[in-house]
Amino acid sequence: MKRRYQLAKALVHDPDIIILDEPTAGVDVQLRHELWDYLRRLHEEGKTILLTTHYIEEAELLCEEGAIINKGEIIKEGSPKDLTQQLGRAGITIHLSGWQESNNHLLDDFTFTHENGRLHFSITDPEQDMATIISVLAQEGCHIQSVKTEKSSLEDVFLNLTGKV
Repeated sequence: MKRRYQLAKALVHDPDIIILDEPTAGVDVQLRHELWDYLRRLHEEGKTILLTTHYIEEAELLCEEGAIINKGEIIKEGSPKDLTQQLGRAGITIHLSGWQESNNHLLDDFTFTHENGRLHFSITDPEQDMATIISVLAQEGCHIQSVKTEKSSLEDVFLNLTGKV
């Protein structure tokens, strides 16, 4: 209730710029999601929102731009998507049958390994590249048994940058 009051107090004058220090700290999950929805609506109305948070998931979901701060210094800044693509790890692992080493040239645009009926692709954006990869495999008559994507979160990037892994 106190957080709602503080937020209402900050917004009563309909400011164009809203500065929030840890707006969801200490609130339950339901209220956190309600606040996230409200902040998104304010942003859609054209409000500029500057917020600090220790919840990295919150920053990843809400922020267009962010800064990773360690020991009082900004060590990296950018959009969550850019930070995870530049500094994170991502890939696709496909278990399949029917792939021949002689077909490797068909996937020259990708960095991948092939062993024991498994192709593993090291790529920056699995969602973007998956359709192309699957299409090539299907054209070559491969039987795909499973597909698994992995993508670093902003939290993974933070932990790697700050050495707190």
